[in-house]
Amino acid sequence: MRALFAFVAICVSGIVVAATVEESLFTKLDVELDKARAEQMPLLAPEAWDKAVAASNAARSSFERNRSLTSIQKSIDQAGAALASARETMRLGRVTFEAVLKDRSSALSAGADLRAEDTWRDAEATFRKAAVSLEHGRSDRAQTLAAEAVQLYRSAELEAIKGVILRDARHLLSQAEDEKVNRYAPQTLALARASYAEAEAALAQDRYDTDRPRLLAQQAKEQASHALHLAAVIKAVDSDDRRLEDVLLASEAPVIQIANELGVTPDLSNGVASTAAATLAAVKANQRELAQLRLDLDERDERISTLETALGGASKETVALNSLLAEQQLRREQFEQVEKLFTPNEAEVLRSGNTIVLRLVGLAFDSGSAVIKTAQFDLLGKVEQAISIFPSSIITVEGHTDSFGSDDSNLELSQRRADALRAYLLARMNLAPYRISAMGYGEERPIASNDTDDGRARNRRIDLVITRSGD
Repeated sequence: MRALFAFVAICVSGIVVAATVEESLFTKLDVELDKARAEQMPLLAPEAWDKAVAASNAARSSFERNRSLTSIQKSIDQAGAALASARETMRLGRVTFEAVLKDRSSALSAGADLRAEDTWRDAEATFRKAAVSLEHGRSDRAQTLAAEAVQLYRSAELEAIKGVILRDARHLLSQAEDEKVNRYAPQTLALARASYAEAEAALAQDRYDTDRPRLLAQQAKEQASHALHLAAVIKAVDSDDRRLEDVLLASEAPVIQIANELGVTPDLSNGVASTAAATLAAVKANQRELAQLRLDLDERDERISTLETALGGASKETVALNSLLAEQQLRREQFEQVEKLFTPNEAEVLRSGNTIVLRLVGLAFDSGSAVIKTAQFDLLGKVEQAISIFPSSIITVEGHTDSFGSDDSNLELSQRRADALRAYLLARMNLAPYRISAMGYGEERPIASNDTDDGRARNRRIDLVITRSGD
C-alpha cells in the first residue's frame, strides 16, 4: 500500500511539474498572441500572424510529445519573432486600410458574413491580398486592392440590408410571377414592382437611412399581396366559380356597414363613390363636434372653478365670474373669426384654451427647399389677418417633416422652413421680433402615419401657434 501511495504521489508531482513548466514556457507567448489578435494582426499582417500561430502550435506539439526544451523554446522564439516583425506593418496597415476596416465593420454589423456570404468571402480574400502586399513592401498594390475590398464590403453590406428589408416583398413578387398575376392584375402588380425598385434605389443612394426603403418595401409587399388577391378573384370569375356581381357586392359591403354605423344612408345608384364621400364628410363632422365638445368641457370646468370660489358671497368673486364668461365669449368669437378666414384646403384651425393653432395645409414647399413661393402669398395674407385678431399674442412658427431622410437633415430642413415663414411675417407685419419665434421639430411630432403617402403629406407641415395674452 505504501508503494501505491508513493507511486500516486510521484504521478501527481509529475503532473504539477509539467503544468508549471508549461505555464512558464507559454504564458508570455499566449499574452502576446492575445494582444496581437486584439490589435487586428490577423487582418493587417496575415502572413506574419500565420507564422506566429504555426510556431506556437509547433511548440505546444513538441511539449506534448516530451521533446527537448531547446526544441520547444526554438519554436516559441520563432513565434515571438513573427509577432515582433509585424509591428511596423500593422502600424502602416492601420493607416493604409482605415477605410477597409471601417467598411468591414459596417458590413459585419449588417450581418453580411451570413446574408451575403459569396460577396463577403470575396471581400475577405481581397483584403488579405492587400495586407500581404503591404507586408511585402508593395504599397501601391496594397492600396489598389484595398480600394477593391472597400467596394466589395460595401456591396456585401448593401446585399445584407436588402436581404432583410426587401425579402418579403421579393418573395411575393416572385410568387406573383409564378402565378402569372400580370395577366389578371397588371396595374396593381406594376405598382408593386415600382415600389420595390424605388426601395432598392433608395437603399443604393443611402443604405443607412432605412426608414424610406422600409416603408417602400412594405408598400411593395402590400401591393403584391393585393395583386395576388385580385388575380385569385378574377380567375374565380373567369372560371365561373364566382359571379362578378357577387364579387362587386362583397366589395361594397364594408363601405355600407361603416355608413350605417355613422348614420349615413347608403346611395349605391352610381356605385360606392357617393356613399364613401358622404361617410368621410360624416367622420370629419364628428371630429369637429368632438373638438368643440372638448372646448365646451374646458370652459365649463373654468366656470365651475370660479363659481366654487364665488359661493363665499364676496362681490369681487362675482365680478371675476362675469369677467370669465365675457373672456370665454370673446375667445369663441375670435376663434370663429379665424375659422372663417380659411378654406379646408388652406388651413385647419385648432383651439385649446388660450391657444390657436393654424395648421397651414396649403403652404407647400418644393422638396428640400425652404423658399416661400409667390403662389402662397394669398394664403399668408390670411395668416396676417389671423395674427391681427390677437394683437398682444405670442407666436411660434413650427416646422415639421415626414420620416423620410435622416433625422439631422429633417431637423435642419424643418428649422429652415420655420425660419423662412418667421422672416416673411416680420417683413410684412409690424411685429416686435420678440413676439414671434421659429422652431423646427423634424420628424419628431407626426400627426399621421408615415406608412402612407397621405400620412406623410400631412406630417410635412407648418403649424402657426398663436397664444393669446390679454387681448
